[in-house]
Amino acid sequence: MGIEPTPRAVALARRIEPALGLIHGAVTDRDRFDPATARRAFTLGMSDDLEAALLPRLLTATSGLPGIRLAVRQASRNTVADMIDRGEVDLGVAAAPAHRADHRSQGLFTSGYTCLFNPRLLPLRAPLTLDDYLAHPHLLISYDGRRGIVDDILEARGLDRRVIASTTHFAGAALQLATLPAVATVPAHAATVYADLLGLTESVPPIPMPTYTVSAIWHGSVADDPAHAWLRRLVDTTARDEE
Repeated sequence: MGIEPTPRAVALARRIEPALGLIHGAVTDRDRFDPATARRAFTLGMSDDLEAALLPRLLTATSGLPGIRLAVRQASRNTVADMIDRGEVDLGVAAAPAHRADHRSQGLFTSGYTCLFNPRLLPLRAPLTLDDYLAHPHLLISYDGRRGIVDDILEARGLDRRVIASTTHFAGAALQLATLPAVATVPAHAATVYADLLGLTESVPPIPMPTYTVSAIWHGSVADDPAHAWLRRLVDTTARDEE
């Protein structure tokens, strides 16, 4: 039997690997990163709506780089900072991610919300009226499965909607709309992707919905790592297509 590293040792190794890489580069004068010849795996942390919007473009951008591999782990604005600290992801992408003093962040694009429905099951016209929005069933996307931002906005106006089902993933909600006569309110950056793939109709919500900034977040210790700087530029360039 061999000796196995503890989970803490693995996490520590992941955290110090970028710093060791910088030291190695300084000693060997290999402080540049060439994606065309490098062999490197990068892990991104993001929710499935951002994955739907960004990953296809990232894969297209890296299709000619045989040594580059991209992986995505599920993360939210509340979990991505801890995942970075544990070395589970190299870069996080989230809406207004919570962060600490040893993190760095950069705004990527502004997004909001869009309604989706299946026109073959709900013969409605876009843009939806408030009466239509309230008269038809809704599919809720929420971490707790009980309420979301739409419910807060409606409640403040003395209104209510009829939720017939809930899911924790935006992609799962979009797939359900293929056979479910309901309305889903999802992030605008993912709505177009789902609509194009599944033949759904997009509509501006008939209630005032907030906009928000999607940002990249990373640990300050890798700020000067040439490979990480390249990754940040790649994500930034790709994300700007959303604007």
